[in-house]
Amino acid sequence: MSISFDPRLSPAAPAGLTAAAAEVGRIMHGLESALGTCGVTVLGRASAAELAGIVRTAFDPAARGEVNRILAPPQPTAANRSVATNTRTERVSPVKSWLIG
Repeated sequence: MSISFDPRLSPAAPAGLTAAAAEVGRIMHGLESALGTCGVTVLGRASAAELAGIVRTAFDPAARGEVNRILAPPQPTAANRSVATNTRTERVSPVKSWLIG
């Protein structure tokens, strides 16, 4: 699911770019909470690289393997395997899309 925001249409009428970004953040947080009450789990917000990968594979399905390889988390090497832990991090970038599962 992808959502676009037009700050000019917001009831808060943000004055500048900083205020508009803050308003989008508030709206997204509220939307995430509302989706949770509907039984939808928000896994995190897509990064810019993930969005680029989604668009790339939509227009070039043959590139899916390459895109998945580029977006895959780094694999632990023998040198750092003993200290490898769960590397999952929460996405907090102010992107206009979510990964929903």
